[in-house]
Amino acid sequence: DMPLDYEAARLGVAFHEAGHAVLAMAYGIHVASSEVMSWTVGDDGWGLTGGTRLNVEHVGEWQYAAMCAAGEVTQVQYLMLAGLWTPERALACTADHDREQAVDVLAAHGYRLGRTHVPPGGRSWGQVRGMAR
Repeated sequence: DMPLDYEAARLGVAFHEAGHAVLAMAYGIHVASSEVMSWTVGDDGWGLTGGTRLNVEHVGEWQYAAMCAAGEVTQVQYLMLAGLWTPERALACTADHDREQAVDVLAAHGYRLGRTHVPPGGRSWGQVRGMAR
């Protein structure tokens, strides 16, 4: 599978962060900032990442989880609409850090978010991705 060129990859990260920000705002979460960061690697390489900072006060636990999933969902949607989707590229959009943050935050508040299954009384990551969609 051919990797994305710089502009397409940068736009993918922008959609990922915008996904977090837009769903957060829809749920009443204050978005402090959202950005894409890039850097050069060697003579002709590059790296990309992004970050969205939120001020979370009063939001439902499953809304928070869906907001965490929204980045991954939005980035895959961008690839699909732009005609760039492949299974390998979709897999590269997997945001384990977002999922783990949701699992940890919800667990700290007594809610169960399963990575690959639906725990008793909880939801799965797949269900929260569906909510974000």
